[in-house]
Amino acid sequence: MKTLRENYSEMSDYHECEHLFSTDIDGRTVCNKCGLMMEAQLEYGFDQRGTHSNTSGSKTSVLDAVKGVPEEVKIVARASMNRKGEFFIKKVRDDKKNTFKEIYVAYQKMKIKFDPIALADELGLGRKEINCCLKSLSGTSLTPSIHDDEEHCSIAILHPADEIADICRKNNLEEHIEEFTKISRKIVDNKDNLLSCKPHHIACAIVRKCCEKKGIPLKSFGKKNNLSDSALKKATRKVEEFFE
Repeated sequence: MKTLRENYSEMSDYHECEHLFSTDIDGRTVCNKCGLMMEAQLEYGFDQRGTHSNTSGSKTSVLDAVKGVPEEVKIVARASMNRKGEFFIKKVRDDKKNTFKEIYVAYQKMKIKFDPIALADELGLGRKEINCCLKSLSGTSLTPSIHDDEEHCSIAILHPADEIADICRKNNLEEHIEEFTKISRKIVDNKDNLLSCKPHHIACAIVRKCCEKKGIPLKSFGKKNNLSDSALKKATRKVEEFFE
């Protein structure tokens, strides 16, 4: 069985492999395709220059504590952080921004659809911090950090139209999915700055206005879609011009 260090010499295979992880008889998490063996947790304070302190001051890393992220994504992110600390002689800080970047890249490597804004909210990142992370990931930062990876990835933007189907299913509006999705795309095409807003909020606002126009009652709409009344009203003001 290959260890993480042994797999480093075949890193191109690691990046190209669409990992399929399982637990072997020894309790280790291993990719069935390329044999990559993942660590169970981050190697706190690993630094070949001699620093071995735990920067978080806690036994639980930010990555381990974050909720809503599939374990297989965490495994890939955790392996990347350990690999950088071990082979690139630069310690990856156990903080929210680095965790956001590693999870972001892990999602893309595994080709799993996700909402970057929801991930940022879960980690408690502000807009300025998100922009900083995205610039680092895309390689457009004017002042690169020593913690930035040598390879860059594309930036994922979730379109409000991608949220319409789930919202309709939660509210028994399945028959309107196709229609509301088309309306959503048309609205965003005519007002592209909506792409900088939270896609779930905008999608909820569009569904709400579509239903109002059709005379379809919505009961506990905000609660069903995990959205406060104030947030829903704010998002609705951004799209109501298209329903006048």
